[in-house]
Amino acid sequence: MKLKVGFKEANYKWNYKKQMYVQDKLISSETIKLKTESGRNYIGVAEFGSEENSILTVLAYFETDDKKNPKQYVLLSIDYDGGIKEKNIDVTGAYSMVFCQEITEEAPGKSVGKQDFVVVLAPKTGNGDATKYVYLHYDLKGTLKNKVEFTSPSSNLLVNSVDVKNGEVFMSALSTKSKDAYEEVFKDYASIGNPGADDDGNFQLAKWNKAASEEMDNLHLLKFSGNKMIFATTAPVSEFKAKKQVAQGEKSGKVYNGKKFTVQNFEVTPNNEFLVTGQITFWQLVGKVAMKSYGDIICFHFDSQGKLKAQYAVDKLYEDRLSETSSMPQKFFVTSDGKSAYWEIIEFKMEKNFAGKLTEHYFPRIVKIDLAKATLGEFKYPGNKKYYIYNGDDGSITMYFDENTATRTYVGIGIKDETVWVSKVTFE
Repeated sequence: MKLKVGFKEANYKWNYKKQMYVQDKLISSETIKLKTESGRNYIGVAEFGSEENSILTVLAYFETDDKKNPKQYVLLSIDYDGGIKEKNIDVTGAYSMVFCQEITEEAPGKSVGKQDFVVVLAPKTGNGDATKYVYLHYDLKGTLKNKVEFTSPSSNLLVNSVDVKNGEVFMSALSTKSKDAYEEVFKDYASIGNPGADDDGNFQLAKWNKAASEEMDNLHLLKFSGNKMIFATTAPVSEFKAKKQVAQGEKSGKVYNGKKFTVQNFEVTPNNEFLVTGQITFWQLVGKVAMKSYGDIICFHFDSQGKLKAQYAVDKLYEDRLSETSSMPQKFFVTSDGKSAYWEIIEFKMEKNFAGKLTEHYFPRIVKIDLAKATLGEFKYPGNKKYYIYNGDDGSITMYFDENTATRTYVGIGIKDETVWVSKVTFE
């Protein structure tokens, strides 16, 4: 969308009743359209905020008259006084936007660690080898920290997620068997939203989602460390059936089919292996409303070189449309000896009462993974599927993890709200 920036100065007062600051007096308000010196509109791609540095960094582009490079990507630094600085992104030539996202690594003793953002670009048709991608790592001020020109395992690499562990950046990605350039298979990625619209206001991201919703042929894992790419691996979806592992006592479990997914948890084990879990995502009509939905559970186990060891196939407990409108929190807990990991799934069920009111219920289940054998144990159900975890009005789920004792405590109530229950699980 065409980029606009609003500046507002106001006085705020603390509202004791609402327990929050509310606007008391508007001093000034201004909205400006951002344009280049030659009068061309900036088109927004993503924004990365930094209240600490009083700077908003915006990834954008403007259209050029150069047929070989029709989009010039730039970084705009906007301060709270209205100052705007532009610099070209750190590549030359014509590229498609594959992925861009803010990244954070939790620091010891802190909920949020250092924040940066990463950008992945693919060469457009006619700009050389279609697999010669570029990875850029910036701080929130837009200062380049790392740049890697790497050979992608596919000419159409669809980056699906990004995670940071021990200062290293990991990406999961998908691809088709096509040899065409990224722009011929997918649409440019753009995550910026219109603050005056709902989720459907991001039309560019909607186009990207539509193009990315087909079944893919390959799953990839990429690892970057500083100015180097450590590996970029490929696991053909056709081979997943042979890698399928189910929990003891279960007969089914769906094989991953190559659909786009979101990642709920990414874990690096003491042996530098990798566990990834999430859910297939798709759009569907719930009533008359199109809603982002969450389907099959997916869980992958990669070795230290990024090669797929296993797909842990688990069926959902609740398959109805209402229960697919929210993702299920998932987490790994690695044991102190590094030999096992517990996989926690918080199963989600949306229910409607006789008055038509919707209520959210969360039911925990846990299974132990033997990391060396790449096998699953038997699922345990705290609450026996009868008691669900209490969730507050703010959406928080009442469960706690004690690192000193490696225990997880759940607090909840019965399905008919008649009984309070507490369950404690030790991960050993």
